[in-house]
Amino acid sequence: MVAEARRLIALGPPHVAQAVDQIRLRVLTNYHLSMDIRIEGALLLAGLGGEHVTYAAYGLRSVIGEYRGDVELSDAMDASRELAGLGPAYVGEAAWHLRRQIQTPDADADEWQRALGALYLADLRGPGVMPEPPRQWDFPVFGAFPTAPAGTRVFEQRWVEGWGTVRGAPEQPMWHLSFGHRARGGSTLVVSTWRGLGSSWHGTTGPLEAKRDAAIDSQVGALSLAFPRDGGTGRAEADFRRAAAPLNDGTRSWPTVPVTVHEDRVEFRVRRLGDAWAAVAQHGPLAIGAYGRGCELADHSLRSVSETYTQPIGGHGGPRPPRRAH
Repeated sequence: MVAEARRLIALGPPHVAQAVDQIRLRVLTNYHLSMDIRIEGALLLAGLGGEHVTYAAYGLRSVIGEYRGDVELSDAMDASRELAGLGPAYVGEAAWHLRRQIQTPDADADEWQRALGALYLADLRGPGVMPEPPRQWDFPVFGAFPTAPAGTRVFEQRWVEGWGTVRGAPEQPMWHLSFGHRARGGSTLVVSTWRGLGSSWHGTTGPLEAKRDAAIDSQVGALSLAFPRDGGTGRAEADFRRAAAPLNDGTRSWPTVPVTVHEDRVEFRVRRLGDAWAAVAQHGPLAIGAYGRGCELADHSLRSVSETYTQPIGGHGGPRPPRRAH
């Protein structure tokens, strides 16, 4: 069916509407087809641009939402990755799905699958990957400031590394905001603030869920620094995935490091990943995640910031996720 739709599109504009109807009605939500074919159909629509991108997003969401243990988790992750590839407006939603896919219970996922999700999530960060965040927010957001003697380390670049709303939906409240910092010599530190919402510490948007998201995101960020994407060959995927395990075991076994957060002394749990590190802490209803390379969290304090940082010249984030070949 996808091949026939592709043939119709190749015949020219008079046949495009027929091809679109064929994909929308017979492919996107056809549960008898393989996930690969449904994803291929969605990407064919996306290639037509305009309102067809919206239809493509609907088709990819149907694949993501169908995962119930009887569909390969990797298929749902592939759909999330392709959703992000539709454009900056979809990146936050795709990242939300990937973080939850990485946290799939052990009975339905293994560490190699989780690391695949981490590999995809690693590309969804950095200036230019997402739309500009709101200029104001209604919860404390933290940035890093060196505590070493003046002049020994100064951040020359600060930027918005990533942000997202609940479920990545534009009408939902802000869920997290991350600031990146880089010093002379290339050392990098990223701090993210995640807020728990609602009256319960549990649930899909409670403080504990915020901390779980912060832990996953910080580990993935550290992996992206330890195994950077090379423009010619991509990431060292096997090394990245081996270093990622375990991603979903919690943070209780991680060593602690005390850090000053807005005049409070907060214990961060820290995990080493290659030559980078990831850290997470609970601070009231907020969760704070951090990751870095070439510097140590203990040499910094975290303070509330009131405005977004400027982006560094040339940007910092990884390239857009490449399209899969079909």
